[in-house]
Amino acid sequence: TLKAPTVNRKVSQLTVTHLVQNRLSEVSLSIEKQLESQQRGQAIHYIFEELKNPKNQNLISLCGLARKRYGVSESIDPALVSETLLLKNPPLREIIEKGKTEWPFVIRENEVTLRGQIDLWGTVDGITWIIDYKSSRKFKEESVARAQEQLELYALAVHKTGVNWNDIRLAIVAP
Repeated sequence: TLKAPTVNRKVSQLTVTHLVQNRLSEVSLSIEKQLESQQRGQAIHYIFEELKNPKNQNLISLCGLARKRYGVSESIDPALVSETLLLKNPPLREIIEKGKTEWPFVIRENEVTLRGQIDLWGTVDGITWIIDYKSSRKFKEESVARAQEQLELYALAVHKTGVNWNDIRLAIVAP
């Protein structure tokens, strides 16, 4: 069951990132590692967004271009991206083809406005999938909890479009 976030009445504008990030304990990543993670995340987003275009199906080329465009120092393995696209639960390739990428939303409840952007969501075979891309394949328990909280807020936004709660599934994808 989703719980409404506790919000100070003076706060009128919130973002999902703000809500989730502020609940983290201190993170001891160096600035360089944080930047690399952010750049890798942007590159992964780019790859999956570009796959909506039928002309952009060469993963080797897309991974190289994304790495160069976002200044990622480590390679992005096209084989891992390909393996990720073969997932059936969630059916990632179909969701990319039929769904919405980088979908912005605004929820207004009483005096609070919540803004966010969903990486990918779409309906396949009657199930509405909400996907959050992550740049790391290794997750700490705290990171999974934060991602789950983020996805639950995204589910609220999708539900407000008329999708039944029972038809919504949440997934983290990390190639």
